[in-house]
Amino acid sequence: MKKLLASEDGGTLSFLIKVAIVIAVIALIIAEVGPVVWIHISTMQEADDIANGVAFAYKTQGNPDAGVAKAAEMMKLMGYSDQEILESRVEFLPPQAGPRDKTEVKVTVVRYAKTILTSHISFMKKWSRIATSKTASVAESSSQ
Repeated sequence: MKKLLASEDGGTLSFLIKVAIVIAVIALIIAEVGPVVWIHISTMQEADDIANGVAFAYKTQGNPDAGVAKAAEMMKLMGYSDQEILESRVEFLPPQAGPRDKTEVKVTVVRYAKTILTSHISFMKKWSRIATSKTASVAESSSQ
């Protein structure tokens, strides 16, 4: 093998091996980073939709529990796992207001990107966790 790599044909083979390695590394980076970027972008809109749905449910029923139930229902329909739903948060603002006097809702949704490394190496799962928060006004909410 050394003789082949030392000859002129070996230079070409060596170059092709290097190009293949570079392509493989770039493909791995895209496979790992792509899902994280995509999940981050998609959760922005999903968090906004959920916040508006929670605000509307709270506005129509006057009960924070109805808003939390609406958030869980919407997240289930959007394909969130049970773990992602449990880690997500719904806050009614301002905190000191009474149960029927909240003016805003802040929703933080959690999503895990499924990548090659995080699927097989459990301690790397924390790197694939995406948390996105959105706030919606109860007064401006409309039906979903």
